[in-house]
Amino acid sequence: MASYTIPEAGKATHILDTAERLFGSHGFEGLSMSALAKEAGVSKANIFHHFKSKEELYMTVLHRARKRFVSQLLTAANGQLDAEQRVHSLTQTYLKQILANEPLVRLLVRELMEEHRTGQRLSERLFADNFSSLIELMVEAQNRGELHAGFNPGMALLIIASVSVFYVQGREFLRHLPGMAWTTDPDSLADALWQILWHGIAPHSPTNKIHGNNQ
Repeated sequence: MASYTIPEAGKATHILDTAERLFGSHGFEGLSMSALAKEAGVSKANIFHHFKSKEELYMTVLHRARKRFVSQLLTAANGQLDAEQRVHSLTQTYLKQILANEPLVRLLVRELMEEHRTGQRLSERLFADNFSSLIELMVEAQNRGELHAGFNPGMALLIIASVSVFYVQGREFLRHLPGMAWTTDPDSLADALWQILWHGIAPHSPTNKIHGNNQ
């Protein structure tokens, strides 16, 4: 994947901030550079002075968001003393970061659902890169013996990501379901998700009733 330089100050940062907000509202195809220039108070020439193309600007916006996201996850996970606390912190922080970047998350989900669009292709690349980075965290913990060697790291992360993204998309619907009013609190949802990931739903028993112990 190509490397994108993320400016930390100046006019380019202002353009990125504006682009992140407008891409989140209108999508890749729906935002014109003229509209962005007007909203940012700059000329189109100034935008293309900092970013060679609309695609480069879009990917820089997404990579900056990804960098924030992964940095927060790593800080949360590495700040804990043991694997149980790290998984708990990872689950909470993932959901919090999804909520903090809600417009971009909605954008990415919308782009991924569309066919034959540039936005879809770019979003797929970002999701793949982000997912790979998080799987590495799980695999490293497995290699250190901190997590069960037999579980699938990709599946664990898919569960965390799916619940978090669905929560952003459907939390107003969720709270109206019977027995689900507690989901109005994101921390309660993250705690419940962690409980299932860490402890499972089967009772602790030496007998495995699905596969049996009749060998």
